[in-house]
Amino acid sequence: MPTFETLPRFTADLQHLTPAQRRRFRRVVLDAFVPDLRTGQAGSAASDTVFLYGVP
Repeated sequence: MPTFETLPRFTADLQHLTPAQRRRFRRVVLDAFVPDLRTGQAGSAASDTVFLYGVP
């Protein structure tokens, strides 16, 4: 069972990144975002993530 859903806009934006930009995005997700999720601090300053609800 998937634990996430990707929206068409995200997929399109990701496909438009250069290979170097995709590598950087993946590294940030793995080094900052995932650890924050594991410690329950999603949206912390470390990952510089903001969760938006109801945004198209």
